[in-house]
Amino acid sequence: MNAVRKDQTPIFLMFAWLKAGMSDAQFEEHVPLQFCAQSLHSRGSHSNLTILFLGGMECLTDQYKQGLVDLGLELVDAHVFYENAEARFPALKRFNNYEIHCFLRWIVLQNYVQSRSITQQILHFDGDVVFGADLDDIATDLKGRTFVLQGCPAVSSICNYEWFSNYATELESFCANIECYSQIAWQHRDGYNVSASTKWSGHCWFRKVISSDQDLISYLIHADLIVQERPKDMIGTFQLYYMQNPMWIQYYHGGQLSQAKNLKFTSIGRDCYIDGKKIALWHFQSDFSLYLNFTLLSHRFRLPFRSPNQIDHPRWMLLFRAARKYTRFSRLSLYRGFIELNPDQSAAKYRFTDVFNARRHWEKSAFSKD
Repeated sequence: MNAVRKDQTPIFLMFAWLKAGMSDAQFEEHVPLQFCAQSLHSRGSHSNLTILFLGGMECLTDQYKQGLVDLGLELVDAHVFYENAEARFPALKRFNNYEIHCFLRWIVLQNYVQSRSITQQILHFDGDVVFGADLDDIATDLKGRTFVLQGCPAVSSICNYEWFSNYATELESFCANIECYSQIAWQHRDGYNVSASTKWSGHCWFRKVISSDQDLISYLIHADLIVQERPKDMIGTFQLYYMQNPMWIQYYHGGQLSQAKNLKFTSIGRDCYIDGKKIALWHFQSDFSLYLNFTLLSHRFRLPFRSPNQIDHPRWMLLFRAARKYTRFSRLSLYRGFIELNPDQSAAKYRFTDVFNARRHWEKSAFSKD
């Protein structure tokens, strides 16, 4: 592949795809690209964000697409790259449509990089990531680094392009015999909890049969089969705070903060800080979004108890789902609800301090009472 030049401005990138018949409004509710672009624009960001559409880009109206371009997004129709990748890995058809797209997005990105002779660092973010800091500040923090954040590909920095060939080689082996590959991987799972902190392999690989790109990448990091810089060599230089799942915001303190309990969470204008360190981004993945849905309802109705962790205590899941049926916040409405995220302050009702405090947060000792 092309040689990477570390002196160049990185490419900030997201993937997206649409179901057939999806409207602009439906897409924006699920993947709020317009909101994300407006938020970045309001922060004065000078860096552009590239969106690789794996399919369905033609479903969006010209007006919506032009609006995204006017806000600084570059839209790339990558459906041909995706279709080629899909034909190359037919064994993935056993998985659902979402997981197939996730498995193949890295192959698409590899081919896209090669086709355009790109030599820049790639900073990838999932479509459910909202930035809490300027892209330029994130780029400065992550310059020259190659890693997947805490085992979750929602935030991935790729400067060493060998990462792509590592992934492609292992995906081919995986697809050759999914059960056999997964069995071998599971047999090498010893020490996984240690790798989660020392290698950032993550904590979410629980299935004996690898069923997502996150499962696969987590194993590859644990087994040293893919390029992954060690956290101890990076995080001491980070000026921002990074977490792949805000539900466990306190558990990513290692090397980033001096402690994991009695933390001070503050919000100043549109910026959030944890023990004085500015939060780089918010990943609104499904568990966190469900947690926020219940927490905001609790805040609205002044319920006299803290929001439970529905993951560690599954009995609460029924209550969470019932609350979601009563008042379901879409991803876009969650974004709009927070003063720190929404450029239109008149439409925002909540602050992240309503969620991350000693009275409301699920872990009693996580935040200080003052």
